Amino acid sequence: MSRICWVRGGLPDSFLAGSDEDSFAFRRNFIRTYPERDVGEFVSRRLPPETLGRLWTMLAHWQGGLPRASELARSLGINTATVGRYIDTLTSLFILRRLPPFVANVRKRLVKSPKIYVRDSGLVHALADLAGLRTGPARDP
Repeated sequence: MSRICWVRGGLPDSFLAGSDEDSFAFRRNFIRTYPERDVGEFVSRRLPPETLGRLWTMLAHWQGGLPRASELARSLGINTATVGRYIDTLTSLFILRRLPPFVANVRKRLVKSPKIYVRDSGLVHALADLAGLRTGPARDP
């Protein structure tokens, strides 16, 4: 049961889907339509959905890491401040979680950048295009 939750994530339609393929298709559709349709409902300024979707995918591949806004901005063709605003937007919509840095370090090396996590594990699997993960019993080829 816990493997199903890990691969499919916590979105009800994904978790309760009849098959792994249906669950993956739901998550891919969610990823495609969320920036296009739903972000505009919650954010007053207009954000380009394709750029927001690509940033979301890039952050899923950096899951738990320390993403450099300058590298993300260069890859997306936008400036660093815009990347910060987009990450703030996705954080306020509960799509991303920003983990603040640990400030007390015995080696006196301070990490000042927060770690970024996509909140739903099923979305991480879909964003990283990990469709081959099976939650059911193994099948013979």
